[in-house]
Amino acid sequence: MASDVLTNIEPFNAHESTENSGARWQKWLRRFNNFLIATGITDDTRMEAMILHCLGEETFDIYCSLPDPTTTPASTLTKYEKTKQSKKSTQTKEEHNKVLEKVLTRLSERNLTINKEKCISNTTKIIFFGNIFTKDGIHPDPKKINIIINLPKPKQIL
Repeated sequence: MASDVLTNIEPFNAHESTENSGARWQKWLRRFNNFLIATGITDDTRMEAMILHCLGEETFDIYCSLPDPTTTPASTLTKYEKTKQSKKSTQTKEEHNKVLEKVLTRLSERNLTINKEKCISNTTKIIFFGNIFTKDGIHPDPKKINIIINLPKPKQIL
């Protein structure tokens, strides 16, 4: 009988659209909590085992990859979803600038400052520690490579 009940719980697909993943997670969690009530599961250990079983393989793998969770699986994954949502990328330059303005306002409200010389915005390429970061990945800076290639040959060998 228990296996029949478990087949009615759809696993949570964490990799589906990130646009509303937080809301989807909250809806899944409410349905799961209703399932716990309906089945009469009240023991914390059984609740944790049940949610970890019902999450589905992909979300379970995400849960296992998170740093040493000290709270319940539900709390840990809720925090993960909120963090994922806050890291959402913007689609347009206007959206990006609005988000940037909010960040700068928050910094100002908390009396925090940034080094404007080190603050780079609206660029497609950043050079950092001898590497070039672009949307295509990380590549070594050719200037740094040329310096090494063009070093004079050693005159003395010890």
